[in-house]
Amino acid sequence: MIQGRVDGSVSLREHAITVGPDGVVKASIVGRVVSIEGRVEGNVTAEEQVVLKTSASVQGDISAPRIVLEDGAKFRGGV
Repeated sequence: MIQGRVDGSVSLREHAITVGPDGVVKASIVGRVVSIEGRVEGNVTAEEQVVLKTSASVQGDISAPRIVLEDGAKFRGGV
């Protein structure tokens, strides 16, 4: 769970990663399941699934077998 600010990269290929509503990430994220409620600037890669919650704001490319975008989520990039 990321609640603060992260610059760089986050790589936890075999674990779930959650960016909380107060989380600000300027980094690439790699995980098994990635759930985003806060802001992310960077590419997101998941082995299973990426979930963008209503409060999410993502700028970057998403790569995953399954992607969920809830109503109100903001996304700018490629899939």
